[in-house]
Amino acid sequence: MSERLRIRLFSADELDSDVERRKRWGDFWVKEDFKQAFEELGHQVVHERPNLFLHLFGYPLQEMPGETYKIIWIMSHPDWITPGVLHQYDKIYCNAVKFTRKLTRCGIEAEALIGATSLSPPPEIEPQYQVVFVGNSRGDSGRPCVNALRDTGCSLKVWGEGWDSILRKDQLVALSVDHNLTSEIYASAIISINDHHADMREYGFVNPRLFDVLASGGFAISDDNTAIQEIFGDSVPVFRNDSELREIVDYYLNHPEERLPLMAKGREIAVKYSFSHLAQRIINHAVAAVSERERRPIKPNRSNGKPDSSPSVLPDCFFPYSAEMVGDVWNGDLDRVTALRLERTTGRNAFICDIIAQRESGPYVALQGIGIAPVAGAPHSFVVTLPLYMLGLSDEAKNTIREITTNALVHLQKNPSLSTNPIITFNLAGRELPEEINFTGERVIPGTTRYQLYVSHVQRYLTTVSTLAGKTVLDAGCGTGYGSAILSRYAKRVTGIDIAPEAVAFAKGAYPFTNLAFGLGDVRKLPFSDNTFECVVSFEVMEHLKRYDLPFYLHEMRRVLTEGGCCFISTPNKILSAPLANEFHHSEMYLDEFIATIREDFKPRALEVFGQKQWRGHLRLQHECEVNERAVDHVNDYVFIAKCFT
Repeated sequence: MSERLRIRLFSADELDSDVERRKRWGDFWVKEDFKQAFEELGHQVVHERPNLFLHLFGYPLQEMPGETYKIIWIMSHPDWITPGVLHQYDKIYCNAVKFTRKLTRCGIEAEALIGATSLSPPPEIEPQYQVVFVGNSRGDSGRPCVNALRDTGCSLKVWGEGWDSILRKDQLVALSVDHNLTSEIYASAIISINDHHADMREYGFVNPRLFDVLASGGFAISDDNTAIQEIFGDSVPVFRNDSELREIVDYYLNHPEERLPLMAKGREIAVKYSFSHLAQRIINHAVAAVSERERRPIKPNRSNGKPDSSPSVLPDCFFPYSAEMVGDVWNGDLDRVTALRLERTTGRNAFICDIIAQRESGPYVALQGIGIAPVAGAPHSFVVTLPLYMLGLSDEAKNTIREITTNALVHLQKNPSLSTNPIITFNLAGRELPEEINFTGERVIPGTTRYQLYVSHVQRYLTTVSTLAGKTVLDAGCGTGYGSAILSRYAKRVTGIDIAPEAVAFAKGAYPFTNLAFGLGDVRKLPFSDNTFECVVSFEVMEHLKRYDLPFYLHEMRRVLTEGGCCFISTPNKILSAPLANEFHHSEMYLDEFIATIREDFKPRALEVFGQKQWRGHLRLQHECEVNERAVDHVNDYVFIAKCFT
């Protein structure tokens, strides 16, 4: 082939049907910067007949191009990365050293590729603004860094979409700005502020905004992210909470003699991370790899070297255990495995498998989300795909998992009478499961609950993480504690309370995390002082209360919140739930009833209501039961979620 590549660039903005609105996505401008860099290196960026496909990852693709050589650059949203996603690509780059190391420990070959920016300081420009932010809001809740400063004495100016109901008119400058003009904004501001999605902060992904601010000759303040110090040293001051941000902003507004040297140091570092450098790194690999592909097909980059015929494995964010925790609770001893559960996935001859492993003390631990499927034309041969959080286990432990899951599927094939069952449970230890984890149909227990129900519940918790990151959180009505455990990855501290002693006992034994505590409590009379928590989450609770208890419940949710706090409350859509005649539900509501009740008894300063989709039978389970930005009183939404602000 000619060494001139035909490159197809794909980014998440292309999922937006409004072509003009795509320009308000940061992903769009990253793609444009890459396009310019590749063309300057003499390569073509095309839409048809490419020989190189480069996915600037911000969201998983449903369909991939056929024989084209495929590269992924994980630039954001690592929570959506699974082995099934990565196995589709021939080369993996990652915009975070920490996440690259995690993939490597899991046996997935990846290379760190950090950055970048295409901006430079404009000609001499006088300061025009005190504090600026360029970026869209996250729904009506805004962004943490902006919310912390909007009612202070500093002059705040914002460019971005979705701020109309959040900021004063004098604070909102424009809905969008051409990316090439942002250097003028950053250079003419005394301070530019920044924050990260919770999963990006956890895994060390630095927002490209920081590179742009510093390369433009600006000064940046950001939320805490260990990768910031690793890349920029002390040139970017960081904050851990709202009061720290306000203190840091006030300090550097009044101490230019300390701000200016940091600004110069930051620019010197940022300009080293250019898109030209990133593009050259990719080209250096791709020219030879694409040439080899065109001569002889190359096997995709896989950790097991086999075709991925198993179901798509869920991302780690759906599970309560981290890789470190799984290694602590289970070392792979076969005699600690008590039960195995196979659940058939939609439309495929494949299963998702959960293993219940007994700990030395306390309840059993569920190792969730293992994909397994038979290999076509090879009797009793199977592909087993482990989720990322399990790939760091010892080889012995992983082999044990593959052995027991494969044995279960062999048994299933030899007993056709079982094959019609959508869910099959094997009692491997010859003893009954503990009473506290038996599935009643109402309580969700990881490892025993069907995924249609489990995924829908977890999606509600995941909706909250960008709001509660770094905050103190109450999970009111926590059940068996899996949701509290998931939130504890993002929050400063989580307290889960439930009225059922057996649920609290299970949660305490299953999730002994340092920033997580469980206790008995009644949501109608919470055992906490006023203004204790910055965020409250209360899912699958409201419908279980009598109507006359709702005012007490909602009053308590608000009472324990700090000023400016946020509360999430869910309820099923009565249009869909009423025909089911659930004996445990006493207060099901239509959308207008739900909104009226929240407004009357919680009295929120501001209110958003989301709608959650029904189960649709996606091949990728993470796309099931997604939460919409707006609720509609229709069968499409089977759960409503209120986001209430004090």
